[in-house]
Amino acid sequence: MVGRNEENAILQQALQSPRAELIAIYGRRRVGKTYMIRRTLEKQIAFEFSGTRNGAMKLQLANFSAQLTKCFGSPVPLAVPTTWREALLNLERYLEPIVTK
Repeated sequence: MVGRNEENAILQQALQSPRAELIAIYGRRRVGKTYMIRRTLEKQIAFEFSGTRNGAMKLQLANFSAQLTKCFGSPVPLAVPTTWREALLNLERYLEPIVTK
């Protein structure tokens, strides 16, 4: 990855940390942010979701639910949550058995 040494080092440092880490990555469109994350953390990603630009919350939640249904491998679509709290609790239920503490 050309020109991403500093950002890659930050991701690697967070990966090695014994604590939970939150890293906000922002910038112009189409400059390789998602590629960098996927490439650096590919073995650690259990769920991935990208929002829809300017999408209403209802649409965002429906897309989130569809992606979670796909990850669950459920033949029946999961119910669309009405709040982000509910959506994240569904994600927690999905991740709980596969994430080591």
